[in-house]
Amino acid sequence: MENNGRYHIPALFSRDFFAEGFTVVPNIFIKYSHRLGLKTTDIMVMLAFFYFQQQGRYELEMADFVQLLHLPEGEIQCSIDKMRDLGVLTDTDHVLETRGLFEKVADLWAEEKVQDEQNKQQHASLALQFKQSPTPLTKTINLFEREFGRALTPIEIDKINNWHYDQGYTDTLIKEALKRAVLRGILNMNYIDKILASWAKMNIRTTREIIEYLFNISEEQVIKMKQVTEILNNLKKTLKGEEPRSPIENKTPHCSICQDRGVVIIDGEKARICDCVKQVHRELRYEHANISPEIKNHLLEDFQLKYYHGEHRQRAARVLNDARQFVNDYLENHHRSGLLITGDVGAGKTFIAGAITNFLLKEGVQVLFLVVPDFLDTLRATYSKGGAEGDEATLIREARQVDVLVLDDLGVHNYTPWTCNKIYSLLNYRMNYRLPVVITTNLDLFEIEKHLGKRTTSRIVQMCSVYRLTVDQDIRYQKSLESKS
Repeated sequence: MENNGRYHIPALFSRDFFAEGFTVVPNIFIKYSHRLGLKTTDIMVMLAFFYFQQQGRYELEMADFVQLLHLPEGEIQCSIDKMRDLGVLTDTDHVLETRGLFEKVADLWAEEKVQDEQNKQQHASLALQFKQSPTPLTKTINLFEREFGRALTPIEIDKINNWHYDQGYTDTLIKEALKRAVLRGILNMNYIDKILASWAKMNIRTTREIIEYLFNISEEQVIKMKQVTEILNNLKKTLKGEEPRSPIENKTPHCSICQDRGVVIIDGEKARICDCVKQVHRELRYEHANISPEIKNHLLEDFQLKYYHGEHRQRAARVLNDARQFVNDYLENHHRSGLLITGDVGAGKTFIAGAITNFLLKEGVQVLFLVVPDFLDTLRATYSKGGAEGDEATLIREARQVDVLVLDDLGVHNYTPWTCNKIYSLLNYRMNYRLPVVITTNLDLFEIEKHLGKRTTSRIVQMCSVYRLTVDQDIRYQKSLESKS
């Protein structure tokens, strides 16, 4: 292998290249890895399992993975725990195997095929229905096609169908939204959807209410507009060297700084929004967020790792780090993936979720914090005597459309097909519109699938990075002992 005292490098490399062999990886695993909820580290760990098993090595130590992948032991362990919870890795006689991967991928493949077939049948049925019996819905679709100057796609028809039956928008409201899109020359379904969503937030349901919203202004708003106009006129006169008029009288102003104008003039040359306006906005955000007084005090910087030890501490540190990463990334990208935090009772899951909520609220992000059992009970209550289906639709709509949704304590509840469908519909909507969700639960993924079904579990895994938070002893109990000592 030598030539004039030198090694023939290409030949030596080729020999070792083929001698090392190859690791065979199923292509369908690569295709469905994102739907399984696997991140880059998880995929590398799974490739390591393939590597060892194709060598006939099944009884593995952590040192084997560290030496092969050159990753921290804690990161590898978290990945293994995650894939065990997902059912991708199965524990047989204390030996981890990849047999569960085939079953999970098969389920996803079958779900995809069934969904495709259902969509085809649904589209065919809708098309036949449209031809045979014109309905208000078909008339709306025909109107859209006339205004768009083309036939609507199946996705666009589904969108209109969703407005009617899932969102509860009336034909009149949809047509009014279309009219405004046409007048602006924006023939786009997403633009129309935003118009409808904005009206829904203001509880606008009729043409009259739309007209009143667009053309009428409350007396208070008129006063505010006059005040702002007065301020601007005074500012112009000041700049010209003229004597400004006295501000509009307000006998009992709530704010002594701006006299309830909402605007503060600085040195007669500059203007800024008064702090009282910002405070009102903050209060409204917190009120809408639905958080308890206790949770208002939860901050990421107050999360204490001293209550965790050993492996528990590694997991807690990772959860804390990634929670910080989540809120910082969200401010740059509103469509990032969410978080699923599983683990023991009293491990600090709600604290982390509350701290995330408070951080985002302070940054002006609209967050809705829902304790899942309470939320489901509230939904059921809308059907009690005197309740209205519209109340339920409003609750669901708020949870669907809020910037960031926090679902706390997705635990063992009296789940019925109705409540399971509501949770699935909620998560599916947010996944389709790439709106993040933060979920805490005492259940592992197997138990979530048992109580909520494969469809919901699949959506959660697709939407969220999965974390496990464990502790030796309930933190609340540890704190109570500290207070007594």
